[in-house]
Amino acid sequence: MRKPNRRRPTTLAAMLAMTVAAGATTTGAGRPSVSTGGATSETNQLAGLYEKAKVEGGTLTVYAGGDAFRGQDRVAQAFEQRFPGLDVDIKVDLSKDLVPRIDNEIARGDVKADIAHIQLSNDLERWKKEGELLRYRPIGWNRIYPQFKDDGYITGMGVTAFANVVNKDLAAKGAAPVEALDYLKPEFKDQLVLTYPNDDDAVLWQFQQLVKAYGWGYFDRLRAQNPQWIRGTRPAANTVVAGTKSATFTASSTLNQAADSTVAFTVPKKDRFLSWAQSAAILKDAKHPETAKLYLSWLTSKEYQDSMVSQWSVRSDVRAKNGWGTIFDYRNTDPTAFAKWLRNRTEVEKFRNQISYYLGAPRGDSPTKDTFPDRP
Repeated sequence: MRKPNRRRPTTLAAMLAMTVAAGATTTGAGRPSVSTGGATSETNQLAGLYEKAKVEGGTLTVYAGGDAFRGQDRVAQAFEQRFPGLDVDIKVDLSKDLVPRIDNEIARGDVKADIAHIQLSNDLERWKKEGELLRYRPIGWNRIYPQFKDDGYITGMGVTAFANVVNKDLAAKGAAPVEALDYLKPEFKDQLVLTYPNDDDAVLWQFQQLVKAYGWGYFDRLRAQNPQWIRGTRPAANTVVAGTKSATFTASSTLNQAADSTVAFTVPKKDRFLSWAQSAAILKDAKHPETAKLYLSWLTSKEYQDSMVSQWSVRSDVRAKNGWGTIFDYRNTDPTAFAKWLRNRTEVEKFRNQISYYLGAPRGDSPTKDTFPDRP
């Protein structure tokens, strides 16, 4: 199972360390000129941005939505290896906790984050309306699906799906759960791990869809399976990886598992499943705007999207391997639906309150509690 860690990238090292040519032009508001020459042209443009970033200096600070402490270290290491002399600190925390932190930094007039990439696209949209984002169209902009970008403030970085993370041996035997009703089978009693839906809006959306499709009776029957409720989707997946539980649908994993992986990742064939583009934006008051532009352009470059995105790319010229295709090949998911749902905060909170009534408040420490030392 591929997951962020603190080791140096190996299989990508040669590519990421390649020497880049100099000189890229920009047009209007720092926007890179539109690329028509493919990967070579993108490489040249990255080189031009790199030169500006080196002059700027300092450490780029990224606030990244997630639920694994230091869970983006692999990305940070690859960036620093690709662009020697530049430093990036990617602070991972739950998106719902990053949002008030960024709001408070804005209110104090001391914005420490240069870039935010978070799950809660409604807050990125709010910051845009409030004039708190920097307009910037990264390299490869014309290759990014229109569904995953706006007019130059918010850009998708990769498409993520929460679906079935299951024991590999069960999957090989055809005995692992695939559809929602499979999770109610007697053999999965005491064998499931589920992320608290009232702790993560993406998981909350999953439960809202299940209730919509099967009624509240499904929720009651799922609770009767005595699942382990846990904070965080990565911890849920890791529980299956460790063999403590057999399956979860409230997590993500790489589409193409390593040979020694203990899990398989599958999507339902009939039931609707969650997918969305995790998006990024540069803060208007970023202290390192040139490095932020380089970082965002690198994230959306064909080079990065083809090598380091573990599920689906946001680019039309990059395909997931081994038959997975594009996210738009799946009729039972809509990667824009979650973002639309997030905008209706009244309905979101109404459903969250109903879940909380039965499950209570999420129990346990935040899986990213050590990211910021000033947090209680």
